[in-house]
Amino acid sequence: MKRKQPESLRKPILRLFNVSVVCIVLVVAVGIILAATSGDDAGWITRQAMILIGCGFLLLVLSLAFLVNWGFTARVLKPLGDLRAGAFHFGQGELEHRISIIEKDEIGIACETLDQMAEALQERVSALEKERDEALETSLFKGQLLINVNHDLRTPLSAILGYTVMLKDGVMGAVNDEQRAILERIIASVTRLMSLVNSLLDEAQIEARTLTLNHEAFSVRELVADIHSNMMILAEFKPVAVKSDVAPDVPEKIVGDNQRIHQILMNLMGNAVKFTQKGEARLRVFLPNKTHWAIEVSDTGPGIPAEEQESIFEPFRRRKAVSAKKETGTGLGLSIVRQLTELMGGAIYLQSKEGKGSTFTIILPLYTEEAAIQKG
Repeated sequence: MKRKQPESLRKPILRLFNVSVVCIVLVVAVGIILAATSGDDAGWITRQAMILIGCGFLLLVLSLAFLVNWGFTARVLKPLGDLRAGAFHFGQGELEHRISIIEKDEIGIACETLDQMAEALQERVSALEKERDEALETSLFKGQLLINVNHDLRTPLSAILGYTVMLKDGVMGAVNDEQRAILERIIASVTRLMSLVNSLLDEAQIEARTLTLNHEAFSVRELVADIHSNMMILAEFKPVAVKSDVAPDVPEKIVGDNQRIHQILMNLMGNAVKFTQKGEARLRVFLPNKTHWAIEVSDTGPGIPAEEQESIFEPFRRRKAVSAKKETGTGLGLSIVRQLTELMGGAIYLQSKEGKGSTFTIILPLYTEEAAIQKG
């Protein structure tokens, strides 16, 4: 957008300069006449004429200086100030701002170019915001659809699992060993499928921001003991020692979502046992400071390459099981672990080196039952 300086400012200044020049010319002319017609008092008149002529030239120099200063300010300093102010506004994200263009000189062209860049950038930002809104709307729709489908899947899967367990236990009649083995494989497959459905449901709820946490007091030591028992079964036929430890200064009860923390520990410890072929998988709970508590899961497995340590927290990223030389799992476990951790106001850290094992550390805010009672 081009803006010209109003003529009402230029004309008075030019008139003033013209009047000044006329006055100077008259003063010089009077001085010259006096000098030319000097008689008896020639010395005195000549001095007066020279003074008038000198004053005239002084006024001329001052007028020229004023004109040069005004022109330099109007054509250089002010446009540069406008250019600097425009760049500042653009830097602050005010892309709708436009720079006043007075003259079509180099500075004016620079201002016009900067305006064009801001306009193009503003159009691009608007397009990106529109695309973001459309993507968010699509993502929310996809998440809600996934939630609905998962709910529809869980009902028949629960029924299949329930009836299969009843058949295995002989509720419908006696079964032989071969039939029991087949039923156990069905139960394992349905359980795995249920786990996948639950993971997809959790991922969809987290993405749609509909997952809520339940805050209640629970025993950390009972939780760790339960995880330890489950991992002992998982590592029964492997040369992997399962170890767990709760530091003495950890409160007996902590306020938080027991179910979700149990889910986090099962995932991390399950991975530690699954990917460790020999050695140990260890769970440790401790207080890093007075306002936080920490969960540390370490193993002596193959470790995670540095280039994969960030991507393994992304949805559907899977690690390779060394023993089978193939990818295992759904790739949702660690993604859900990180998202649940962040939802609880915590953070997860990974330290790993190939051939040296891995250590996952989760830091969570510490809310004790006593503090909750006092606050209430």
